[in-house]
Amino acid sequence: MGWYFTILQEMREMDLKGNELIVFAVINGFSQNGNGSFHGSLAALQEMCGISSRHTIIDILKSLMDKGLINKTEVTLNGVKNISYSVCAKNAQTCAKNAQTCAKNAQTCAENAHIYINDINISPTEINNNKGKRFDFKNSLIEIGVSPEVAEDWMQVRKAAKATNTETAFKRIKHEIEKSGLAANECITIAVSRSWRGFQADWVANMRQRPAGRVSVLDNNRMVAEELMRM
Repeated sequence: MGWYFTILQEMREMDLKGNELIVFAVINGFSQNGNGSFHGSLAALQEMCGISSRHTIIDILKSLMDKGLINKTEVTLNGVKNISYSVCAKNAQTCAKNAQTCAKNAQTCAENAHIYINDINISPTEINNNKGKRFDFKNSLIEIGVSPEVAEDWMQVRKAAKATNTETAFKRIKHEIEKSGLAANECITIAVSRSWRGFQADWVANMRQRPAGRVSVLDNNRMVAEELMRM
């Protein structure tokens, strides 16, 4: 079973470290502003805190009591001794007060985030769906007009050349495609036929000398592309 607890800034200022801090945080979670306590067994407390040694948990509880941070209560009922631990009222109230402040701040952040989401017309569902989504180089090529077959062929070329398929690399290639004045599918088809791991508009222009007269890079690229598509 998974357990969780909250370590507040005030706890970090109590000169508690490591397992001592964790045990205090767990007991504080049960104390409920000084009105509750931890009634579980030592084994249960060990599991919650991730402490394997029974002796260690006993030593930590004793240390916390010596520091005046927690109280130990023993009640015998029908011959059975019941032991509970609670955070001293003053500490519990301080932690609870600051926990409420943290919760209030979190709510404010959530409300502000909701306003921001509305302003840019993106729903929380869309954000959750995109969370952790990895960039897909091949699909990005297809989205700008490269056919699935050509995109797959170029992925193989890039793989053989050990090119990295990052979003940064894609944006640079997309910029060069737009600069060339050619369709994306034409550009990547040329890249495949020439086994280019990348693409630059100048590479197409340099594949042949410009004819006499004033011919723009754009027109020259189109002529090269037409020749290559006929090959």
